[in-house]
Amino acid sequence: MRRRRFLETTVAWAAPLLPTIACDAVAPEASQYPFDASFFPQSVASGDPKPNSVVLWTRVGGPGSPKTRKLQLEVALDPDFSQRVPLGDGTSLALEAERQWDYCVRVRVEGLTPATDYYYRFVVTATGERYQSRVGRTRTAPANDADVEVRFSVMSCQDYTGLYYLTHRRALLVDVDFIVHLGDYVYETTTDPRFQRDGVTRQMSFGDRDGTITLGSDATQTFEAARSLDNYRDLYRTVRRDPDLQRLHERYPMICVPDDHEFSDDSWGQTATYFAGQRDEKDPERRANADQVWFEYMPVDYEAGKHFRFDRDAAFPGELRVYREFTFGRHVQLVMTDLRRFRPDHLIDEAALPGRIAISSEQFAQMGEAIPEWAVPYVEIETFDDGALRAALLAGWKQGWTSDPDLPTAADLSGLIALWALNALIDAYNEWTTGDALAKLDPKSRPRGVDFASVGKTARYSSFGSRYFVAPEAFALIAKMRFTESGGQSENVMGDEQEAWFTERLKSSNRTWKIWGNSYTLCPRDVDLSSLVLEDPRLARRFSLSADDWNGFPNRRQQLLDELDEVDNLVAVTGDSHCFFATTAGLPVKSRLVEFVCGAVSSATYKVILEGGANGVPATKALAPIAGAVIAQDNPHVAYQNVADNGFGAFKVNGSMLEVTFYQIPHATLRDRNLAPLGRDDPSLESPPNEIDVAKATKLEALFEQTTFRVRSGKARIERPTAKGFETWDEETQAWT
Repeated sequence: MRRRRFLETTVAWAAPLLPTIACDAVAPEASQYPFDASFFPQSVASGDPKPNSVVLWTRVGGPGSPKTRKLQLEVALDPDFSQRVPLGDGTSLALEAERQWDYCVRVRVEGLTPATDYYYRFVVTATGERYQSRVGRTRTAPANDADVEVRFSVMSCQDYTGLYYLTHRRALLVDVDFIVHLGDYVYETTTDPRFQRDGVTRQMSFGDRDGTITLGSDATQTFEAARSLDNYRDLYRTVRRDPDLQRLHERYPMICVPDDHEFSDDSWGQTATYFAGQRDEKDPERRANADQVWFEYMPVDYEAGKHFRFDRDAAFPGELRVYREFTFGRHVQLVMTDLRRFRPDHLIDEAALPGRIAISSEQFAQMGEAIPEWAVPYVEIETFDDGALRAALLAGWKQGWTSDPDLPTAADLSGLIALWALNALIDAYNEWTTGDALAKLDPKSRPRGVDFASVGKTARYSSFGSRYFVAPEAFALIAKMRFTESGGQSENVMGDEQEAWFTERLKSSNRTWKIWGNSYTLCPRDVDLSSLVLEDPRLARRFSLSADDWNGFPNRRQQLLDELDEVDNLVAVTGDSHCFFATTAGLPVKSRLVEFVCGAVSSATYKVILEGGANGVPATKALAPIAGAVIAQDNPHVAYQNVADNGFGAFKVNGSMLEVTFYQIPHATLRDRNLAPLGRDDPSLESPPNEIDVAKATKLEALFEQTTFRVRSGKARIERPTAKGFETWDEETQAWT
């Protein structure tokens, strides 16, 4: 294990700052050293603040690639470092950055005072001269019994490609204690045409091109995804060079969990979903690469203990536990969950043919469910007519009768097949043959079941009707059947150990507010498009917009929220949807939980994704202008929605209320070259991290619209301010009252 030691994840100890010990009694070294960005190309960061500790991070650069690089850490109570905090036996702590961990350094500093600002810097020595990093500011959590207001911002989905981090620049102007980052800190693709179409001004690139996954290409470029260790490091090295993100890390500690893009879009466990079931995309080595780099670059204090080291050879998924909890005074318990590592596959098989039967009549009987009127007749092809029909079709296949990709292959001609699909196959066969035509099948007296077309699938190898845009009634039946047959494992999103920990922590908490840091959206989002005039008939029905988030695991969601129903003041803060929502949990979930979904930092908004033809369906462009209105109309639990803008949420929490303000900016503004970062040579960026340029701040504030809501303790109702006071969202009337 010594070879696997994480470059000074070794815990640093800081002596308690007791009132009888004057900090400036420590013999000061130089108050300032020359700065050279080449030694600290990703600047500094802090994370996971607790009352008496915090994690500090940097990456050390420099010429060559030695096995180790030496550096020191210094901590003080002021940005001028005149009041040094004792570290170990002196005023600095000696560290080593190791090549095997990309020269990243992560240190837990202990023995600190609660609710206190600390300043820190790293120092290297080169050619006899000492060079410092930029000065970072961090803040410890309040004492567990402190009756104080807690302030934090929530963000996620910070795509770098073609877009500027104005959201981070605006977040710097909101005075908070810490940042909650819910994932998609990086995006693993250079340019994914589904949602990264703005790669003109800023592009991601990989040095190790041979180590990538090729996703496709067009006339101008090849679309690639990270796979190798160096590929994933390139993502973080590039993103952490952004001046706006650097400033955010330098100013506030961050509490983060990964979502999917830190590994792969819409991933589950060790499996990617780029090719929608056309190939097996399970890749343990790639997953280990992604996890190692996240471990290297993120300032996390692992609950496994101060001696925890990431071991890429340990058994997945337990080798990297990122779910953890934080307490901020008497009023906030923050529980962060990991919703990608442990979860099973999506419930609808993307490789399934639309005409394949998902629920048979016998399975309906076993579930005790009535067969719906819209169920379709089917046959078991091997036994039908003693196998004569199947034999005829197989004989035709051997003669090359069809190469139509929308028709089943010979290998698919088995099991339970809907009559409509089989008759379509017979029609195609009859058009080809010069011999005797095959008779089409009569639906009378056939058993009826649910096929994959009923849940929205129109073609195999498509996320439409499987991960997204699923018909809720058919999906609910398939989900219930699989949940029952698997003993709940088909929807075991958190894994048994994490879920038991999660529910116990919330149920036993004595804090006023229980905040759930939840990577993806919890509330249902169903829309009825049957009355709209859309060019694609596939959209003329009722849909659940996503089955990749909690909406894809409805039985486990209900089971979980039922267990938490007695927990007072439970609020979920979520991301991933690239939208803003203020919601109650909503029917059929039936919970007192309140949810605030914060929009994407910079990734394509939900409206932009629809405009681009979401999930390979060009007709979604027609839905884009009205998507927000349709969501609001069809979901009475949604008190507020904004599917068009980027931004973040800022929270204030005390003993009587929780308040959130959404800061929202039009997506197109993020591409404005005139608003690009000025670079770290701009003097305003070199000011101490507690200072802000007022003139530039005023101009930036005007770009963001603010919308505020509150929840009063014990009420579980969403309220918003008006000129006459506060009004409350009423689900029954779908109005503010």
